[in-house]
Amino acid sequence: MKILSVDTSTSRLCIGIAEQDREYLYEIEIGRRLSEVLIPTIQRITKSIRLNLKDFDYFCCGRGPGSFTGVRIGMATLKGFSWALKKPLVGVVSLDILANNANNKARFSVPLIDARRNLLYTAIYKNISGLWKRIGPYLLISQDDLVKNIHKTIEKKFFGDIAFFGDGLIFAKDLLQREFPEAQFLDKDYWFMSSYALLKESRQAILGKRIGNTFTVLPLYLYPKECQVRIK
Repeated sequence: MKILSVDTSTSRLCIGIAEQDREYLYEIEIGRRLSEVLIPTIQRITKSIRLNLKDFDYFCCGRGPGSFTGVRIGMATLKGFSWALKKPLVGVVSLDILANNANNKARFSVPLIDARRNLLYTAIYKNISGLWKRIGPYLLISQDDLVKNIHKTIEKKFFGDIAFFGDGLIFAKDLLQREFPEAQFLDKDYWFMSSYALLKESRQAILGKRIGNTFTVLPLYLYPKECQVRIK
């Protein structure tokens, strides 16, 4: 089974390729250059391992939440591959990918992505038999409401078994440390997507037969669809 997985929901481009029992992992900070570098980078990587796009059995793409523009560019690219080559497309949620960064450091994983406007993209996960299972909805939430949500979802006796991480900690860490002093706050090495976790989630989706196509795999946008206009 050959898989090409791509996540473009953050400033870090993650590309993972699985070929039988071998994996090829690629990560690079690209900032705003995604539209310029995405396809040339995929071409360069696949050429270096002597694969063509038509050789892949599955294409997998990160669905967000994250950068609105980044998610659109990545999904449009993989949808194009899927449509042109008549191959199945798998969507994986970027928070599910990031949740894996907690590894075996805690019982509960709470990835935090900065959603701007003092809001966070997040979800709460529990380690069940070595896999991170989401135990609540995907959220676009303020830090105050996140505290309330955690109190509702996790028993107090397990607060020391929570791992917080992600670039949302830049503005949320002070409050979370006051509310959950026993919890673990992972350093910046654990804040960003990894292509290893991207491939892991892609495989889980394929094994779970969560497989779609160009038309059925949709981005996960948590902001309301209506335009938000601020009047000063």
